[in-house]
Amino acid sequence: MSTPPPPRQPLTRERIVRAALELIDEEGLGALTMRRLGSALGVEAMSLYKHVANKDAILDGVRELLLADFAESLPSDPGAGWRDDLTRFARAYRALGRAHPEAFGLLASAPGRAYVAGGDIAEPGLQRLVDAGLDRETAIRAQRSVIRYVLGTSLLERAAEDAPPPVPPEEMEALATSRPLVGALMRSLGPESDDPQFTFGLEMLLAGIGRLIAEADPPADA
Repeated sequence: MSTPPPPRQPLTRERIVRAALELIDEEGLGALTMRRLGSALGVEAMSLYKHVANKDAILDGVRELLLADFAESLPSDPGAGWRDDLTRFARAYRALGRAHPEAFGLLASAPGRAYVAGGDIAEPGLQRLVDAGLDRETAIRAQRSVIRYVLGTSLLERAAEDAPPPVPPEEMEALATSRPLVGALMRSLGPESDDPQFTFGLEMLLAGIGRLIAEADPPADA
C-alpha cells in the first residue's frame, strides 16, 4: 500500500518571506524573482500575490525577518551603560551581516524601511544615549554613525571576498621601498585583520561619543 504524500504546507506571508531570505542567502539578491520564489515554494508565481503585494513588499519582509533574528540574538542587560550597549549592538549587527552576507545590503539600500522594521530595537538605544546626556539630535547622529560603521565595514569585507589577486611580491617590494608607510599598510590588509580593524574603529567611534557625552550640558534638573 503506497504512502500518501504529506499534506502541502499552506502558503503564508511568513513562509514566503522566509523562503525569499533562504533564496537570497543561497543564490544572491539578483536571483530573487517572483517566478523563482514561486518555484522554490512549489507554487505558481501568481499565488504569491494573494499574500504579498509585490517584490518590494517581500524585500520589506526580508528586512523585518533579518531584524527580528537580530533582536533575538542581541544580548540584553538593562543595567548596562550606553557604551556596553552600543558595543553589544555593533557586534551583534556585524554577526548578522556575516550570517546573511547576501541579504545584509538590504538594510543599507533602504535605511528608512530598515528603521521601520527595527524601531523596537532603535528606540531604547536612542533613549539610553539621551539619558546619558546627549540631546536628541546628537543621540540620533551617534546611533546612525555606529550603524553606518557596521554596515560599511561588513559590506567592504563582503566585497573583499570577490577582490582580484593580491599585489605581486615584486610590486609590493617596490612600493614598500618608495613609500614605506603605504607598504606597511598594504601588508596589513587581509581577512585576518578584519576583526582587529573592526574593534579598533569601533573603539575610536565610541571614544568620540563618550567625549560628546562628557562635554554635554547637564540636564536642567540635575
